[in-house]
Formats: sequence, structure tokens, C-alpha cells
Amino acid sequence: MNNAQPAHILTAIEDIRETLIKARLFREAWWAIEGVHPKRSDIVRALNFYSDFFSSIRPALWIAYIATLSLLFDKDAKSISLGNIPEIENETGYAALIKKGEILRKYRNKLIAHRDLKCVHEKQVKDLGLSYDDIKGILEESCLYFDRAALKLKIDPLPSLSCEGDFLRLVDDLNRQFSSNS
Repeated sequence: MNNAQPAHILTAIEDIRETLIKARLFREAWWAIEGVHPKRSDIVRALNFYSDFFSSIRPALWIAYIATLSLLFDKDAKSISLGNIPEIENETGYAALIKKGEILRKYRNKLIAHRDLKCVHEKQVKDLGLSYDDIKGILEESCLYFDRAALKLKIDPLPSLSCEGDFLRLVDDLNRQFSSNS
């Protein structure tokens, strides 16, 4: 890392890196269970056979994804957020990302973290103006801004990590186990 930055900024940047990595992996794992995939029939077979396990994992991954991603948009000056990255506020489009992040935090607060009594249904959350693609876009834009800052600060960009291969091996192993027990 570039030692020209104060230690607390370097610590914040490293925390932001870890937060983005986790958010990416949580989203990827959740989408592997929830979304469209070429091996969808194999995935569904494993999900159906081990439904108790996956019915708890699927929402846990979603909650972890939203809770982790929303950390980047905390407004408290004492908190680590994207705003801790030097000069990020000067990036074109950053203000728009922050507005989207505020909507994400509202979603997190109303449905996940605090369970607003008036907002217990998905329809009411949609009224906040977020879709799955919008949330994915917030993650992708956050990663893009981090990587741009990393280039300027002469630090490593986000690594290309993926859990898809591990998940598909797990699905194959579970399906083999199911087939041998049938």
C-alpha cells in the first residue's frame, strides 16, 4: 500500500476492500442458489433434497449481502465507508452512487436490521425503488470506484475471487450422495 496515507486511512481502505470482497461473494453465492444458471436443474435437485439446509442458507446469504454492502454507505463520521477513500467524492457519478446507497441502507433498516412494523412485505420494500439489479449495480459501482481509487493510490485493486466453482462441486457432491442413497 501507499504509505503516503495516514495509518487510519490505510486501515479504512483495507476494511473497505474486505467488505467489497465479502459482498461480492455473498451475492454470488446467493445468486447461485436463487438465479438463472446453466446447471440450474442440478442445483434445484440438491436444493430440493437438502431443502432444510438451503432454506436457511438462501436468506442468510441475502441478509449478509445487503448488510455487508450497506456498511459502505454509513454516514457516521466515525464509521468506515466509501467516503474514507481519499478524493473519491470528486469522482464523476459518486454522488449518485451515494444516493443509491442511502436507499439501500433504508432497505436494510426497514426489512433486515430493524424490521419496520409498517414494512414487512416485499412490495413495500419495492416502493423504496430497489430491484435486485439495482442492488447488484450498487455493488458493481462500488467496486469500480474502489479499483479507480486503488490505481490512483498505487494499491492493489480488488482480487477476482469466485465461489461458483466450490458451490457447483458441492451441488455435484450432494447430488451424488442423493443418488447413492436412493
